[in-house]
Formats: sequence, C-alpha cells, structure tokens
Amino acid sequence: MKNQLKRVLIATGMGAILGIFCIIGQSQRMPLNPNPNATIYLLAAWYNRVIMGMLIGFAGEWFLLKNKPRLNSVVRGAILGTVVSISFGLLQQRIEIMYFFAGIVWGLLNDLITTTLMNRILKKSHLE
Repeated sequence: MKNQLKRVLIATGMGAILGIFCIIGQSQRMPLNPNPNATIYLLAAWYNRVIMGMLIGFAGEWFLLKNKPRLNSVVRGAILGTVVSISFGLLQQRIEIMYFFAGIVWGLLNDLITTTLMNRILKKSHLE
C-alpha cells in the first residue's frame, strides 16, 4: 500500500508538471484577444493532466504486456493518456488534434518516468 501511494503521488506530480507544459502549448494557440473564460479553460487543461497522472498512478498493477515491463508502461500510459484526453477534447467546439496527441505523449512519458522511478525506489529499498 505504501508503494502504491508513492506511485500515485509521483504520477500525480508528473501530471501537474506536464500540465504546465500543456498550458503553455494551449496558450500559444489561443487568439490574441481570448475570451473571458480563457483562464478557466487553461486551468481545466492543466487539471485534466493532473487527473491523467492520478489515473496512471493507480494503474501500476495493470499489465498489458507481461514480459515487457518498459513497453508495458509506454502502452499503458498511451492508452490512459488517450482516454483522459478524449474526455477533455470532446468538450471543445472544435477538434483539438494537438491536445489529443499531446495527451498520448504526456501519458506515455508520465507512466514511463513514474514506473522507472518506482523501480529504482523498490530496488533501493530491497538493498537496504
């Protein structure tokens, strides 16, 4: 349980950090005179990435490819990134292809980094 909590915290933190990059990318594509809800929109995009990170954190025990742990985390992260990004992308009044593809990339990066860090933490704890 303790390791699961560590994984959730790492992945959620990664989601918050990657969400900042998401805000930067989204703000670059907004018109010069954004609507009054632009701040809320950008906050929602960031929050979407935080939720993605939390979901990736909880999914540490999902094994899609049993004998390939690194590839498993890439595929799992890409799938979860897709699922979460679709939820936000469907709320737009236009198709957000860049947001969708960024979600796939952020999802796989988040899962890959989180899994790598957790493996190092687990190895270190076994050596002590």
